Amino acid sequence: GYSAKQLEVWRSDLAIQPEYIESNWVRTIWSMEALVGFYALVRTGEVYVLDHLWILPRAIGCGLGKQAFLRIKQDFIALGAVAFTIISAPNAEAFYLRLGCIRVGEVPSEPQTRLLPKLIYRLAL
Repeated sequence: GYSAKQLEVWRSDLAIQPEYIESNWVRTIWSMEALVGFYALVRTGEVYVLDHLWILPRAIGCGLGKQAFLRIKQDFIALGAVAFTIISAPNAEAFYLRLGCIRVGEVPSEPQTRLLPKLIYRLAL
């Protein structure tokens, strides 16, 4: 639902570089042999973050996000996490809340002057 102009503003901030992939837990999401998304988990000390979860618009609403989130939880458990945070796009907040995340605040987004929801998910070990 974002305009081409808005996506262009975000392009440099959201570009994933090879160094990022090498330094973090990055996985692809596939549907019927087509790449439709990816997610990235970041660990800094004892802080765990779902840094990215992106699914192509044509694949949204098919249950792939929920399936990916189940895998994300498994991956965080494998990394030793007991909880993880998400700085959510406003359009994705309801999705995360339905999956059991809890809103704990907001953080400013650059370069825009808007606030993004900050969520936490506590893993049941």
